[in-house]
Amino acid sequence: SELEGKRRLREAGIAVLPNALARSQEEAVAQAAAMGFPVVAKIASEQIVHKSDIGGVQVGLKTAEQVAAAWVDIMASAAHHRPDATIDGLLIEKMAPSGGTELMIGVTRDPVFGHVMTFGMGGIYVEILRDVTRRMLPIGADDAAAMVREMRCFPLLDGARGRPRADLQALQALLLKVSAFVVANADRIEEMDLNPVWLGAEGEGALPLDAVIIERAAPGAAA
Repeated sequence: SELEGKRRLREAGIAVLPNALARSQEEAVAQAAAMGFPVVAKIASEQIVHKSDIGGVQVGLKTAEQVAAAWVDIMASAAHHRPDATIDGLLIEKMAPSGGTELMIGVTRDPVFGHVMTFGMGGIYVEILRDVTRRMLPIGADDAAAMVREMRCFPLLDGARGRPRADLQALQALLLKVSAFVVANADRIEEMDLNPVWLGAEGEGALPLDAVIIERAAPGAAA
């Protein structure tokens, strides 16, 4: 689940936004108020990976009333599109700061070469622009810096035309931490997708906003 995936990332020293699983509408409202508005609400189900495709995500919720309404809307949408899925509740998460750039970090396991990291523009841009770079894991500091600078869109991160320069140091540190996390759990990880990753201006950091970790099937398990 996304909640479990982010817990593991946090334990590995990778910063994520505050989040909590709400199992009722009342819990969702209480958790949002405790975190401070605005928040994001996402359907929590191990069977639903692409949450936004089924109306399972609402962002920018600024009041308790909006969170309560989001619970009703998201649950109804999930029941309509995925009646087969087991629903754990809603994941309530602090909203990322305004501005910034959406990036992605993905990892796949090649049967010959092992784990390979893909990095590039995130959100909808990963499919439209296909501006990505790749490295076999593990990577070092020089690799992380090169992956960032090999992107065609790198000038957007480097302060082109008066844009604020992105926090490249935090981004490169995140790439290294993800590499270390995958290597440390190489026998368990089949795929990993952090998309989007929010990247702020210098000093603001880099934060995975969504996390999908697909574990390898145990030896002898049914396909």
